[in-house]
Amino acid sequence: EDPIGVVFNPMAGSGSLGFEALLVLSGAGPGAFDREFACDKFPSVPAATMGFLRRKISERLKTATLPPVMFNDFNDDAISALKENVATFPVGQFTINEGDVLGMRPEFPAEGKILILANPPFGDRLAPDASIPTLYAKLGKYFNGLAQKYPGRILGGCLCPDELTWKK
Repeated sequence: EDPIGVVFNPMAGSGSLGFEALLVLSGAGPGAFDREFACDKFPSVPAATMGFLRRKISERLKTATLPPVMFNDFNDDAISALKENVATFPVGQFTINEGDVLGMRPEFPAEGKILILANPPFGDRLAPDASIPTLYAKLGKYFNGLAQKYPGRILGGCLCPDELTWKK
C-alpha cells in the first residue's frame, strides 16, 4: 500500500534489475522501447494493433510517477555500461555509486518503501578465491543492517545460486 520511495540496485552490473523495476512499476513493458521482437513479424499480429499497443505502453512509461533508482557497482566495465544505459533510458532519476556495496552506507528518502533488488556474483562473476557462502553471509548481515535502520520499509529480493547460500 505504501509507494516505493526508491529502488536500490546494489550490484547493478549494467542496470537490468533497476530498469526492469521501473518498467514493472510503470505498468509498461519491453515493448515501450524502439526494439523489434520476433512476434512483431508474426502474420497473426496486425501492424496497426502492435503500433497502438506500443504507443500506449510507451505513454504509460513516460507518464508514470516513478521512484529514483540508486545503482551501485565496483566493476569499471559494468559502470561504463551502466552509464551508457542510464543515458539512453527514456525516463527516470538515477544515481550511480561506485565501490564495494559492503562499505556503502546509503541514505534513502524519508518516506516510502525501499525496493532492494540484488544479483550478487556467483559462477564466473565471482573472484576465483572467493567463497560464495561467506560472501552471501556478509551480504545478509549488510541487508539486515539496512532493515534495522529502516524498519518496515525494506522490500525486495536477492538472487541466490543454491539453497545453502540462501540459508546463509
